[in-house]
Amino acid sequence: MTNKKTPYITLMTENTPMRYFHIICVIYATIMVSSNYLNLRLIPMQMPFMPNNFPIGGGVFIFPLVFILQDIVTEVYGYARSRQMMWIGIISMMSSVIYSSFIVTRSTLPEWHQNYNAFYSVFNGLPRHTFGDAIGLICGTIMNDYILSRSKLKLNGNFFGARIISSTIAGELSYQIVAYAIAWGGQLSAISSILPFFIFAFLYKLSFNVITLPFMYLVTYLLKKYEHMDIYDTKTNFNPFKFSIG
Repeated sequence: MTNKKTPYITLMTENTPMRYFHIICVIYATIMVSSNYLNLRLIPMQMPFMPNNFPIGGGVFIFPLVFILQDIVTEVYGYARSRQMMWIGIISMMSSVIYSSFIVTRSTLPEWHQNYNAFYSVFNGLPRHTFGDAIGLICGTIMNDYILSRSKLKLNGNFFGARIISSTIAGELSYQIVAYAIAWGGQLSAISSILPFFIFAFLYKLSFNVITLPFMYLVTYLLKKYEHMDIYDTKTNFNPFKFSIG
């Protein structure tokens, strides 16, 4: 008697069973919240052919994981689930900042006045940076996921590495142009600070993505195997503001 393998699920619905998607969402939201706070911690950096140091936000070092998780989820679970994860991350990030802003503006004890000033100077810039991050993420991750999803359809799921890199280039550029302009415009010099920050961050994120391609391939392979699914967005609504599946 021949054992026939059950074909993978290729169409995502609201009721499609998933084992690991929610765990990935928790990791994703944690990275989003952490990188958002750490972006306000500027670190001096030096690049070849640059006469002076330039600042970079501390969150840039873990931020590539955001796009890597977006890539993995889009490849395995489809565009609609990746879009859901993006909105979960943005809501988590904004909720943490709203609560932080509320607490920081409360009155403090006289003997803690110095600590209050330190807290206020750090957290006062968070709303603007969070707004820039949120708008940038909507532009960048949607661009990334759309290109990855559509190219998967056109190439019948082949050329995984090429699809990942091309979507990352478009997504990261979109994110950084929007987010950096909103978050740092008027605060840092456009030529001596923002431009080298932009170049360093883009090259770092792209290099990180290329280096971790084997890891991404392995994770997507295992997730497809254990979730028994490989979603193709043949009937997906690509509206970026839609939270439900379909």
